Amino acid sequence: MPAWNSGYVTDTDCTYGFYRDLAPSALTFANFLAGNKGPDVNAPLTYCELGCGQGFSTNLLAAANPHIEFYATDFLPEHIVNAQDLARDAGLRNVHFYDQGFADFIDEPELPQFDIIALHGIYSWVDAEARRDVVRFIQKKLKLGGLVFVSYNCLPGLASETPVQRLLTMAQDHGTTSQRIAAGLDLVQRLKATRTAFFVMNPSATIRLDGMSKSPHTIAHEYFNATFKSWWHAEVAHDLAEAKLSFSASCALLQEAHGIYLTDEQRQLLAEAPHDQRQTLIDFMYNRMFRRDVFVKGSVSLPTLTRDEMWNRQRFALLTPRSQVPALSVPTIRGKVELSKEIYDPLLDAFAEGPRTLGSITDPRVTEMPRAALREAMLVLNGLFHLCPCLDEAGEEKRRATTQMLNWAVIKRAVTTDELDFLASPVTGNAHPVNHVQQLFLLSGSRDADKASAFAWEHLQRLGRRMTRDGVALEAPADNLAELADIYRSFEDHDRPLLEQLGIV
Repeated sequence: MPAWNSGYVTDTDCTYGFYRDLAPSALTFANFLAGNKGPDVNAPLTYCELGCGQGFSTNLLAAANPHIEFYATDFLPEHIVNAQDLARDAGLRNVHFYDQGFADFIDEPELPQFDIIALHGIYSWVDAEARRDVVRFIQKKLKLGGLVFVSYNCLPGLASETPVQRLLTMAQDHGTTSQRIAAGLDLVQRLKATRTAFFVMNPSATIRLDGMSKSPHTIAHEYFNATFKSWWHAEVAHDLAEAKLSFSASCALLQEAHGIYLTDEQRQLLAEAPHDQRQTLIDFMYNRMFRRDVFVKGSVSLPTLTRDEMWNRQRFALLTPRSQVPALSVPTIRGKVELSKEIYDPLLDAFAEGPRTLGSITDPRVTEMPRAALREAMLVLNGLFHLCPCLDEAGEEKRRATTQMLNWAVIKRAVTTDELDFLASPVTGNAHPVNHVQQLFLLSGSRDADKASAFAWEHLQRLGRRMTRDGVALEAPADNLAELADIYRSFEDHDRPLLEQLGIV
């Protein structure tokens, strides 16, 4: 019998992360973009997250989608205690947490059949038996027409990371995970400093590790599990085919804009390739390191007329204050591609007025836009996180009641932790970044810059925090207060109006 933790790190807690791809509205939108029929995200549904960590994502999504019943499990009981505490404080009645491994969860008698099953940060980091349990769970619990979201490290982009992981974990085979991380990082850096051939010939090998160096929690769960495997897309698709799933879509929406990212020759190669090879070819074209895939049980294509009607009915909300949207460009293998202001500005202007359907826009600059250009622009704006798909306006008041309770439960925790930096939106059915300082401003209840800043500074001091300016920590209280006051004024001018549009405040 395998260990109860399936080789997963258990002496270092997961962080309170939030992953917007997990939102039902995000998954169904990606599935729709691929032209496939899927669950109606505005209808009562059932949703399951396997390996929910601290349950922060699950709680946020449950608050933003009170019409959906959420079930989630994680085999670390400490995580589930924290998740249940937040759900209880928020008064959530549509979320159910369990501390079971995947094999035991299959036979949990309280579970319904699910419209959506999601697993983020699991498939590359658990052993073969746990992966088989995941497939068996999906096989037994997913409804016909249901969606599965799975994220995983992938090839070819991470081909050079397996040797790095080996270095990290072999440096010290005893002690706590934190001690092993310190020893591993030291060994990697010392070896790099000798201009070892591997690092000279693979300069990208430690790019991700360098980005994680300030977060031991992230390094622990990325590199120090007993299993660390990068997959070809076709391998994961083969595994999930055992549960009668077929690939539907990638949630990496920006990279689905092939007209912008790929050369004519690359697009021609894709068009000529067999269907089952295309995703692997795309992964080579982007040198992809991480995949965020949607699979479906029973792939049914939507008629063109139905897709057109759904496009027109779909609501979207702006996620970036209009004044702060930069001149739009995207980096590609061919260099930076500047996006047309004639196409993108009218769309951004329209959504700056508030959440709305695409079909409600009357600006002729939009209505007369070629359909292909319009849809590519919407794909790009969603991929850049300037726009986000929304739930229907009907039901928003009920959603607002549950998000207000959850958000207040999160904001109250800002006096003791800076880890919970997302709040739920009743408009999008998703959650959005609201950082620790902004939460303290909201908790202060004041609209006065000096009072809100003083309140925030009081609690930052208790947590041993200081503000920074130009990367330098500020020591004098007066300097910290002045910096906070500047941040508060920007928050009032730009961020609060957007949070109000999203129904967060």
